[in-house]
Amino acid sequence: MSTFTFTDEEFLKVINSLCRIDLDADEYTPLKSINDELNLDELDSLSMTVFFIWIVHLFGISESVMREFVSKRNFTIKKIKEFITNEATKTYSYADA
Repeated sequence: MSTFTFTDEEFLKVINSLCRIDLDADEYTPLKSINDELNLDELDSLSMTVFFIWIVHLFGISESVMREFVSKRNFTIKKIKEFITNEATKTYSYADA
């Protein structure tokens, strides 16, 4: 598969899964909308780094491009999805991811 085709709902599930990796279930409040912001208060700096490393590796985005995006600090889920749609060099179906 060469284009990013996740629906908003599928992408939100992936984002919630990635955020949960480093937190206990009772410490994480799942995001409910594509327009939600990634809660930087709930994730410490290591968790944020791990989250974006997963994005880099899952979708084949260069670290320098990711660093530029992260430096803008605009972390709505919709903005992250748009970024991946524009920058992904590899992708999967939702079932494969």
